Amino acid sequence: MKTSTRLLLSLLSGGLLTLISPPLSIWYVAFFTLVPLLIAIHGAPPRIALLCGLISATTAVFIAEYWVINSMTLFGGIPYIPAFIATFLMSLFGFFNLTLFAWLARVIQKQRPIPPFLLLPPLYLATEWLVPKLFPWYLGAFLYGWRAGRQIADITGVLGLSLIILIANVTIYLWFVSLKQGSKKPITETVITILIIISTQIYGLHRINELEDLLKNRRNLRISLVQTNIGSLQKEQAARGAVGAVAFAHQRNEELVLLAGKENPDLIVLPETAVHGTFTQSKIIQYRMFALARDVNASIFFGGYHSETIDGVEVDYNTAFLISPNSELVGHYNKIELLLFGEYLPFPDLFIWPENVKEAVGEFKRGEEIKVLPFKTEKIAPLICYEGILPRLVRKFVLEGATVFVNISNDSWFGDSAAPRQHMMLAAWRTVEHRVPLVRSTNTGISGFINIFGDISDRIELNQIGVSTKEIDLIDTKTFYTKYGDWLAKLSIILSIIFLSLGVLKIIRRKKIQSSP
Repeated sequence: MKTSTRLLLSLLSGGLLTLISPPLSIWYVAFFTLVPLLIAIHGAPPRIALLCGLISATTAVFIAEYWVINSMTLFGGIPYIPAFIATFLMSLFGFFNLTLFAWLARVIQKQRPIPPFLLLPPLYLATEWLVPKLFPWYLGAFLYGWRAGRQIADITGVLGLSLIILIANVTIYLWFVSLKQGSKKPITETVITILIIISTQIYGLHRINELEDLLKNRRNLRISLVQTNIGSLQKEQAARGAVGAVAFAHQRNEELVLLAGKENPDLIVLPETAVHGTFTQSKIIQYRMFALARDVNASIFFGGYHSETIDGVEVDYNTAFLISPNSELVGHYNKIELLLFGEYLPFPDLFIWPENVKEAVGEFKRGEEIKVLPFKTEKIAPLICYEGILPRLVRKFVLEGATVFVNISNDSWFGDSAAPRQHMMLAAWRTVEHRVPLVRSTNTGISGFINIFGDISDRIELNQIGVSTKEIDLIDTKTFYTKYGDWLAKLSIILSIIFLSLGVLKIIRRKKIQSSP
């Protein structure tokens, strides 16, 4: 196969990957989206396979995350061309596990003829779990539209769906190879693939029925979520002390909290950084928020800022607060997983960062403690922004006893793009993994409720002001995934190490033979 053909096939896989991502979310395309890439690297030298993987990954990330350009130009003041180049460079590494997977597959297969059906799925899962990502694009997450299928995540986590995708893609790829080369047809692999997909569907339907029975003895919380529709530009003005912007934000918060109070909720949730100023240091801000809680006779969960002096230096945290109608600060949580280029810069003192970029990004300190906040008989996991899409972090909150997820975010950085939809979809998986409901309040949308099946309801769409109130259902159950975490990833890593070791041993043995007299 010509190198140019291989590269075009890789480009096709990158394009197909964008079809399974929001806003299109054509989830069933995932079952064959990697087939062109697998054909492209078939029999290719490892360096060509590396290039093929890089083309697929970069194409997929650049198209799916094109909204980054808008964030850079609008909030960072970066001209369009440099922002375009920076986004492209980021895309080179945004899905790097796919690049590494393509390269390792050919490195191993060049040394050992390990059957692709046995080698490729665990190798992909190992790279997907191990390789750091700015945004955790687990391939299996894009099967969200398969309602019954996604229920298996309470056993395997979202990686179980990634495994199913890989198995399906490898099977189709093997059929292409067998038809082209006239080799043995992958009947066994096809039967296994079909059985896995059918079993996943059956398990999902059974699990849904089982959980519906458990919900007969459910507990309820009545929660109102608030979407203020105050974007980051207005927040920046308020942060700089613009009196009008601060007053406007407080007025909007008060109006919507009072509106929510008419629904008699147990808890009212405001978005990330909804309350301007440093709550723990401002008596005025505390008075306003405590008065609001008293007026509506409900607890309020909101995002704001917290400052501490450490070693003589004042540091700021992105913080979630819970207050009661009795003028009590029940607790607060400092965000642990800060967003690179959103809440901090790598090497902030480096000369390459313009002052407007430093000012837009800021420099928050990372929180250090996993903390659940007590509320009535429940425990709230306070997930700030993209913490809600990080499986390993969320699991730590559940192990600390969390019974409800409250996710507050500021997605206005992304504008009217696919990003808020992507964010909501990725967060939904945490509810299935642990069977814990999630309440999501964002500044400009999308806000809504996600139940223990991963279903999203009572949404407030982008760029709307509103309040949504719902009784959420809670049950007591510990899932297999909660207990054992990413066991599937660890098993895949062990298998991948074995396969890689077999290839390395063959290289060493060959060199010994060549060097012997």
